[in-house]
Amino acid sequence: MMKKLILLIAGSFLLLSRPASAQQDAQYSQYMFNGIYINPAYAGYKEVLNVHSFYRSQWTGITGAPRSMSLAVDAIANSGNVGLALQVAS
Repeated sequence: MMKKLILLIAGSFLLLSRPASAQQDAQYSQYMFNGIYINPAYAGYKEVLNVHSFYRSQWTGITGAPRSMSLAVDAIANSGNVGLALQVAS
């Protein structure tokens, strides 16, 4: 019992002593051009190869301002029975 209490206290101390960091979802204003970002089931709905790319820079001119980039590719496979997609975001 005492061993578990010591491990619990030590684990809590380790978790609380780390600096906190967080991320948020990128904010794009033209969602209609990249449905994959909203819903992965969107892949292949046009039945052709689609390539989408976006770049957004918030607070231009301020050092360390957030920048968001996204590249998405989607297409159909298996005679139109499957939609495939790849999205890379930074």
